[in-house]
Amino acid sequence: EVRLAFVPVVRVALGDDLLAGRPRLDHERARTQWFALDLLAHLVDKSLAIAEISVGIERYRLLETIRQYGQERLEERNETATYAFKHAEYYTKIAGQSYDEIWGRKQGYWLERLEAEHANLRAALNWLNNNRDANEIYLQMAGSLWRFWGICGHISEGRTHLEGALRKNT
Repeated sequence: EVRLAFVPVVRVALGDDLLAGRPRLDHERARTQWFALDLLAHLVDKSLAIAEISVGIERYRLLETIRQYGQERLEERNETATYAFKHAEYYTKIAGQSYDEIWGRKQGYWLERLEAEHANLRAALNWLNNNRDANEIYLQMAGSLWRFWGICGHISEGRTHLEGALRKNT
């Protein structure tokens, strides 16, 4: 029960440094990351999470009932906004990294990666759109994704978010 209560924070706690095999030397962060890895391994061993590899990146997907359970625990502790913001920050960073490279020789990698993360990008954008304290990060994320939306044919979605982000920041 205690381990499952931390399900929603696994992805946020791991971060991209650990997934890339370059954990930071910050001991508190490292301890949190290793705890999250242990939790993730436990969830995979129990078939509560599924490991997938996409564009050379290992990704994990929770079973829907487990995801819902974790969401309920966050709501009980009034921590939903905290982790939603961390989730949005992480995906804003991914969107920003893709922006400069999507026209270059890594275009295929970034298009595939952003498509694989599309549900997470949408969730982050929708949360940012509905949070009045996240106007700047919403504009940053939407602005970083316009090339992806245009190339992949997500024009309507992109327009909606770009207009919403601009409206919130004027």
